[in-house]
Amino acid sequence: MYITLDKAISLLNSHQVVALPTETVYGLAARSDDEMAIHQIFTTKNRPLTQPLILHVSSIEMAKKYFANWNPLYQILAEHFWPGPLTMLCEKSNLVSPLITAHSSKVAIRFPRHELFLKIIESLNQPLVAPSANPHQQTSPTKASHVEQLFAGSIPVLDGGPCAVGVESTILEILSAKNPIQLKIARPGNITPSMIQNLIQEKLKQSVTWSQINSVVASGQQAIHYRPPYPLLVTNSAESPSLKIFLKNKSPVFLILNEDAEVIEQELYDKIHSFPLLNQFDLLVLVIPQLNPNLEKWNAVIDRLSKASCFPFYF
Repeated sequence: MYITLDKAISLLNSHQVVALPTETVYGLAARSDDEMAIHQIFTTKNRPLTQPLILHVSSIEMAKKYFANWNPLYQILAEHFWPGPLTMLCEKSNLVSPLITAHSSKVAIRFPRHELFLKIIESLNQPLVAPSANPHQQTSPTKASHVEQLFAGSIPVLDGGPCAVGVESTILEILSAKNPIQLKIARPGNITPSMIQNLIQEKLKQSVTWSQINSVVASGQQAIHYRPPYPLLVTNSAESPSLKIFLKNKSPVFLILNEDAEVIEQELYDKIHSFPLLNQFDLLVLVIPQLNPNLEKWNAVIDRLSKASCFPFYF
């Protein structure tokens, strides 16, 4: 069911959850100080309580209250990338409920870039938690109609138009803010490691090291995630000999995406949602000719599709 801005604010103030637009994907939102509504998020999504939520703020000053030790590194990252699709994962203050962090000492915070979402936070004077507005491990919504489809109209939705970015935010874990700065990408997104590293080297004149170790649980780290209700296979060539062998005696449907990484990020979930439901004997073969795992700009697309696909990639 579609609702107005004022109705969304009223519901959030009444222990309810509401689907709201951000520039990345639509989120299933609740006040961050309302544990009743936060529990409702987990129940509605069928999301395990062991999966932490991201805290969304409307200003850098608001973010400072929820990080334990704000420092120059956070300030530089926030001033450059916020509002926008970067989430910072840092030690939390005592204002953050353990329910939000899955009892971790770290909290993930971002300042989104969507006018309606920010108006609601400012009206409430309270951050929102808002994981993607879809059942757990299914494809994220980038339009209000996707939310309606996923929950059969049972969730109040504020329609803010299509999401401009189209994939979830980059989650950057700050392991150490001291020189050399130690970072980890907990979830790839629109903002790449090179963009982050170049900024730090330019502004702080410090070196950056990147860790591959999973030190904490963060959103989107499950091996199976973002899955559509039909089998999905990904390739960069419909003429791949190994693919042809695999598809023998199958009835595939091909969808070719010829655009660059940023365009595909923006359109990917919408393509998946808008594709006709396939029967159990069919599969969708997503062909992306320019897909290259060796190029950083494809990290977000490869991450989402590797978790959404039922099969290995065929190159």
